[in-house]
Amino acid sequence: MEIAANLISSALAPSTLTAYLSSFDTYRTFCHTRGVRPDDFLPPNAGVILAFASQLFLEGKKAGSANKTLTAIRSVCRALGVSTAGLQSKQLDLFMRGYKKLLPSVKRVPREPAVYAVLSRWCAYLNRFRSSTGTALSSSVAKALLVSMFHGFLRPGESTSGSENSSSPPLRSHLSFHSDHVLLFLPESKTDIFRAGVTIRIAANGSPLCPVALL
Repeated sequence: MEIAANLISSALAPSTLTAYLSSFDTYRTFCHTRGVRPDDFLPPNAGVILAFASQLFLEGKKAGSANKTLTAIRSVCRALGVSTAGLQSKQLDLFMRGYKKLLPSVKRVPREPAVYAVLSRWCAYLNRFRSSTGTALSSSVAKALLVSMFHGFLRPGESTSGSENSSSPPLRSHLSFHSDHVLLFLPESKTDIFRAGVTIRIAANGSPLCPVALL
């Protein structure tokens, strides 16, 4: 059972697992402070879930935040092999529709798709930044990173390290150069559930934004 639990937790990215457990702990604390019976806590009782969602509403949580919390609880229950029927009731569905009308999520500015034209604009900006500041090395590194991420279909978390809990970023030793391509070894990847590492092949294309040439 311990092996199964470890494999299930390893299938999730560290940040995702942390977010799921945080939301589940919020639900657990809510049930504990209100004396909810263990049988109604797990599997989640539909009435208890409605009361919990009502509390999120009273705390001023936006609909998007509340929905993420409920989704996290549902995911934890599935990982534990517990029924999620209480999280799929018609009453909860109607409740969340009303929730969205009264406390709608903050509208986000649409993101531009990462197409070649956008990549070119980013790199042109880095060139101007290098010319105005004289920081050639940092601009060149940033440009090589962006181009490699684009052509290698890499996630930001696979290419950088922003916190102690994030994945280990690739090092120079993880690059293997060849005449028409470069091999990049990723120590960790979101899709690599066993954390064994994966090798990405990035081909040269002869363009001004050739990843092999910039690397």
